[in-house]
Amino acid sequence: MVYDNNNRGALFRVTDKKSEKHPDFTGKCEVNGKEMSVAGWTTDSKDGKHKFLSLKFSDPSDYVAKGEVKADDSTNTSDIPF
Repeated sequence: MVYDNNNRGALFRVTDKKSEKHPDFTGKCEVNGKEMSVAGWTTDSKDGKHKFLSLKFSDPSDYVAKGEVKADDSTNTSDIPF
């Protein structure tokens, strides 16, 4: 049986943030059959009463094209099975 990962993913805590603007979590997901990178930031609501996770989805090749992640970089999570 083949496991369907469509519309699923995982985030992993970033332990070595280079600046406060870098995400608190990163990972990969599959959306409508396309692999995507996902980044997450823990954020407080404007009124300060709620914490939430703000997410950004990107095409993984965008990071390689911008030079932010090298194809052979150890932070590349392409070995995650989804």
